[in-house]
Amino acid sequence: MVDFGLPTITELNNLTEMITVPSPIVVPGVPKPPALICNVPDSLSTVTPWRKSRVEYPSNDIFFDIIEEIDCILESDEQLVQTVCSKVHGTVIVNCKLSGFPEITVFFENQSLLEDVSLHPCVNANRYLREKVISFIPPDGVFELMTYRANVPLNIPIHVHTGASLDQGLKVEVLPRNPKDKPLHNVMLWFILPKDLNSGGMSATHGSVNYDYKTKECQWDIGKLSHSKKYALTGALSIRSDEAGRQVVAGPILILNFQIVNFSSTGIRIESIMVSNVNYRPYKGVRLITRSGTFEIRTPFLRRLK
Repeated sequence: MVDFGLPTITELNNLTEMITVPSPIVVPGVPKPPALICNVPDSLSTVTPWRKSRVEYPSNDIFFDIIEEIDCILESDEQLVQTVCSKVHGTVIVNCKLSGFPEITVFFENQSLLEDVSLHPCVNANRYLREKVISFIPPDGVFELMTYRANVPLNIPIHVHTGASLDQGLKVEVLPRNPKDKPLHNVMLWFILPKDLNSGGMSATHGSVNYDYKTKECQWDIGKLSHSKKYALTGALSIRSDEAGRQVVAGPILILNFQIVNFSSTGIRIESIMVSNVNYRPYKGVRLITRSGTFEIRTPFLRRLK
């Protein structure tokens, strides 16, 4: 809600209580209602304006999603994969379906690893600064509880090995790398060949490959990546006719997308969740999701072997 051009109420729960949108159904003979009906919600007069009053659910649940995105640059060849730089941005999303006015307390494992923490206004900031504990009365529905950054050595759940030369062509191998053998989903590799190179096409052992001969853009959609299979992309390479004398050409930069569930690259987890100020026992669920953010693999220069 805007007052004199300034936003004064931005909580979705308050706005849905205040503004009632009329039904689009028009009944003949019945006068048309006003465009908007504005009510003042009870929550505006409380210390918790983010939570609707008189919330009731037949079953009471609260779910936490810890989503970590990895931003990483790797240098890869046939023998070695080196990390140039890496960082993780984390977000905690909560889906709250609890009756009444519950008070939630969340304890994290490896709390000391959290940096640049940003909290939802519902969180008791003073208690967090004193005890490093997330204590809050939650809004109703889905909301972003907190964001953070973790600057720790990463456990990257996937490896990419590349081998390429102007004589033997390009070869890319994608390998899962996590201790609990969890499959990766939505795995996709994308790159554009440098302007000095041409290719007769690309093929892969698994998944689908789309190569555009005009733009030199290649997209390898693997889908699900498991430990029981070998995943490789190969393709012949050649130099443009007007550059045939060159002995060295820059290699492509690969962009990788992936997602893995119930895996944390940083080791940050929820240790326990306490729900108080209610007379029922709610169901509490936690899910870990690690996925790629900006994930680049730099390949070496392509040289002639002969």
